[in-house]
Amino acid sequence: MSKFLSYSLLILLFLIVIGGFSFYWRVTPKSLVENRSSQLAQVGSGVNTVYVDGQLSTDCLAGNYSIQQRDCSGSDGTAYAHPQLAALAVSAGQTVLIRGGTYLTHPRSSNGGKNVLWVTTTGLPGLPIRFENYNGERVVFDNQRTEGSVIYIDGRNRGDGTNYIEIVGLIITGGAARGDTLPHGIHVRQSRYDLVERNEIYGVEGVGVLFDEQGGIYPEYGHNTIRRNNIHDNYSGVIARGDYTLIEKNHIHHNIRATKPGDSDGIGSVGDFSIIRGNVVHNNSDDNIDAPGLGSKPPWYTKGREPENIIIENNVLFQAGHAYDGGPEGDGSGLKSGTHEGGILPSGANIIRYNISFQNDLRGIEVAGNYRDIERDQLPPPNLYYGNTIFDNGDLDEGGAIDGFYSEDADLILFNNISRNPNNQIFRDVRTTMVGSKFSKSRPVVCQCR
Repeated sequence: MSKFLSYSLLILLFLIVIGGFSFYWRVTPKSLVENRSSQLAQVGSGVNTVYVDGQLSTDCLAGNYSIQQRDCSGSDGTAYAHPQLAALAVSAGQTVLIRGGTYLTHPRSSNGGKNVLWVTTTGLPGLPIRFENYNGERVVFDNQRTEGSVIYIDGRNRGDGTNYIEIVGLIITGGAARGDTLPHGIHVRQSRYDLVERNEIYGVEGVGVLFDEQGGIYPEYGHNTIRRNNIHDNYSGVIARGDYTLIEKNHIHHNIRATKPGDSDGIGSVGDFSIIRGNVVHNNSDDNIDAPGLGSKPPWYTKGREPENIIIENNVLFQAGHAYDGGPEGDGSGLKSGTHEGGILPSGANIIRYNISFQNDLRGIEVAGNYRDIERDQLPPPNLYYGNTIFDNGDLDEGGAIDGFYSEDADLILFNNISRNPNNQIFRDVRTTMVGSKFSKSRPVVCQCR
């Protein structure tokens, strides 16, 4: 290659780089660039970390908190005596590190002080607001059985929601029901891109983690993650109605509402394109997983159809239908999908694969019809079940069914599943394609493939 051509290419490359740099500064408002630069500078300088310490007698607002002494005699940063005070002061990109101790409700939380933590400030992309226990210390949020949720992430008064909030490493308990008013461990409304991780949530007379009113009136809210939590001994485990929800690697168990056991699922309804993956779910009084699981049409739901395009995979599900002190139980299926009721159009294109479901009180996998007679012209795409292992389901001592896989009025493709000793009731106007599935000692499958 000639020197002239080489120089020409270098000059051309230089002009492209300079041109792109110039274009960036022409199209990007100066205020946006300066604001983003300021935020990143704060993150790099340590301004992004504040502390909460229940041993403080007063807030340390001059950067004079001492991590070692746990008082205002140092230079480790700003600290507050309660998480709620920190929540009122933080901004996007800041992490609130909470020292060991038990934190109760605060008068500056919602509804006159019924929460331990009420969050209304939003994070930003790449700049979340994070509440986390400090250095593995034991941090307990206990609202002492008041009727409010322990943590309330509230985006109702913001046009774009309260988003990018992270709750990590906390022990969350308390919350007493008042009639039909239920508190929750973590209650999230109108929020997206949140993270709930490594928490223990128990002893709440409501839902352990509830992402509410999402996928309905506010379909844009979702993209939330619930990961590696221990959620137990609440009225219900997880309900996450936002689209694109990820629920993975949680231990969800012994969630029982003695007065209404049919409402106590381990994992309940989720929105479109959600993933339920790698969870261990057991001993819940209704079903271990009930998804989409809307049941009858909720008043807030505006899509007019069930959620769809959901993946449920690699979960271990056992002993659903667990009673409390000999009381009543719910249905007791390991995995229930396609729960369709009147007023909602059916959905499909859900994938259920590689789950293990055993020793559940009623059924291993139940497909409760995803269409009814009046909707024959609105057939959804079929749901795909493959690679699932189902065994030893049904409580014969109580006269229960012994179904491994049960389906009614559903559109299914079954592929390479293994089920031991089920009734295997698949009946009525089904369009079921059986490919390589092994249902031992099963009744004949009624297959009207179209």
